[in-house]
Amino acid sequence: MKKRVIIALTALLMMPLLAFGAPTAAQQMQACAKRYLKGNLTVSFGYSGKMGRGSGVLKSSGNKFALETSAGSTWYDGKTMWTYSPKMKETTVVSPTKSEIAEANPIGLLRSAAGFNARYAAKQTSGASAIVLTPKTSGTGVKRIVVVLDAKTLMPKKIDVTLSDGGTVALSVKSLRNASHTAGTFVYPKNRYPKVKIVDLR
Repeated sequence: MKKRVIIALTALLMMPLLAFGAPTAAQQMQACAKRYLKGNLTVSFGYSGKMGRGSGVLKSSGNKFALETSAGSTWYDGKTMWTYSPKMKETTVVSPTKSEIAEANPIGLLRSAAGFNARYAAKQTSGASAIVLTPKTSGTGVKRIVVVLDAKTLMPKKIDVTLSDGGTVALSVKSLRNASHTAGTFVYPKNRYPKVKIVDLR
C-alpha cells in the first residue's frame, strides 16, 4: 500500500514538470515564424479551394507578394493588387480587402503568429503537429487557420484557411526557402501582357 502511495505521489509531482517541458502551440508557431517566415520567401505549393485546384509559386517580402499558379497570377505591392486571368484574358486591379489578401497569400498570415490564439488540434498525426489559430481581433478577414508543422523541423507542411466570408483555401507546402526579391517583383509587369485588358476597380 505504501509503495502505491509513493508511486502516485511521484506521478503527481512529475506532471507539472512534463507540462513545463512540452512546448505550447503558441511557442511552436513562434519558432516556425522565426525559423522559416522571416525576410524574403519563395514557396512552392499545391492548392485547392474555391479558386480550383493546382500548383503555384509564391514570392513574398513582408506583406508584399507575387503569386503564380496554374489558374492565374497575382501581384500585391502593399497597396494595390493586380490579378491576371489567362482564361478571361484580362487583369483586374483593386485595393484589396483583408479577406482578399488572406485568400491570395495565406502564408503571409503566419508571419504575424502573435496576432492569433494558438492551440493544438484535437486530432494529431504521427510526425506532425496540427495547430489551430484563431485571430485575437476581428477584421482580419480570417475565421480560422489550421497549420500542420513537421514535428522535428517545424517546417509548415499544410495550411488550411477558413475566411470570414466562408471561403476556404488549402495549401500543401512542397518547399520553402529564403530568397531575395526586388521591389518590382510585386508590381504588375505590363510589358509581359501588352494585349491584356485591364479592369480597374479601385
